[in-house]
Amino acid sequence: MNALLTLLLLMTNFICQIIIDVVVWVTGLFS
Repeated sequence: MNALLTLLLLMTNFICQIIIDVVVWVTGLFS
């Protein structure tokens, strides 16, 4: 259960990082 929660946190962190990178990239394109 604890390992699953840790994995979920890692996945969420990873996905957030990808979203931030995409937003920065798109902002760079349009500016």
